[in-house]
Amino acid sequence: MPLRLAVRDIAFFERPVRFARPFHFGAVVIIATPQLFVRAEVEIEGKGKFVGAGAELLVPKWFDKRPQFSPDDTVAELRRSLLIARDIYLGHSGFERRSACMPRAFRRRSRRAGQRTSRRLRPPMARPRSTRRFLTRCCAAPA
Repeated sequence: MPLRLAVRDIAFFERPVRFARPFHFGAVVIIATPQLFVRAEVEIEGKGKFVGAGAELLVPKWFDKRPQFSPDDTVAELRRSLLIARDIYLGHSGFERRSACMPRAFRRRSRRAGQRTSRRLRPPMARPRSTRRFLTRCCAAPA
């Protein structure tokens, strides 16, 4: 029987990060950027509650390299994508199969919720690799 989980809480925290040396990324030189921390609480049906955390840098121009947007605009778009993702995850109170948290289901939910994201930045970015590892570990945890 597939495991079912419910996302109970998602919290964001940020801190500024200054690099020791400038980082050249295409046409952009980055000397500082925010680092976002995500704390998630999930409940797995029949197994209990689990809390996990992950962190990612909000690097300017990482996903959206269109020249009409400033580096600050692209970081703001990353934050907006994360808020949309959090709203969608927390908008469901019941247990769902783990696959409901995957990209295809996420895009379907996003369309249903009437949310729009930029052409190149998709909400699944808000579920980084560290979050997938956390969910996988929770689902494999002994009862």
